[in-house]
Amino acid sequence: MIRVFILIFLLFSFSSFADDLQTLKDWIKKYENSLYVSFQQITKIKELEEETIFNGFLCKYKDLLKIVYENKETGETQEILIKNNKAYIYSQADNTLIITKVDNSLFIYKLFKEILEKPQNLEKNFYVIENENSLEFIPKVNSDFKKFKIIFSKNNIKKIKSQDKEGNEIIFNIKEIKNCDKEPSLNIRDNTEIIKQY
Repeated sequence: MIRVFILIFLLFSFSSFADDLQTLKDWIKKYENSLYVSFQQITKIKELEEETIFNGFLCKYKDLLKIVYENKETGETQEILIKNNKAYIYSQADNTLIITKVDNSLFIYKLFKEILEKPQNLEKNFYVIENENSLEFIPKVNSDFKKFKIIFSKNNIKKIKSQDKEGNEIIFNIKEIKNCDKEPSLNIRDNTEIIKQY
């Protein structure tokens, strides 16, 4: 009787894990060329013992990726457009446009590239650990990240938690997920100062 119970438990656990992992793979595939995600980002810096909160959204349309952050206190925004391996960073407060090469200093871009872009990379690049209604990813190869955790609700992503090797945490509370309905662009004002850094 005990053996039967253990077997049923193991089968149920494996099925749950397989369902969550397949849900994530299906999600990535569904939004491969058109994705809009609005979120709240909470950044916790361990060394400084401080927490910052931003609202924002991410819009992926084919090979274009746009990220917008809004300062909750001032209402000012920063827009980032990634195109042809270059990042166009527009600051509304300074009215400046910085054009630079894409690198891993853009956290959400790095997260997007590592875990949310290609479903076939998940098991290849990460150890996948099953938790209740969530999947935890630990990089198999050298990475700036220590681990990721993706939390599901009703077959959709509700939260992404990440931690780097220094113990800093970034949490994305997902508000809305849908298709991006048009090609993203920057909302640049007149007389913008352009700064090239490449």
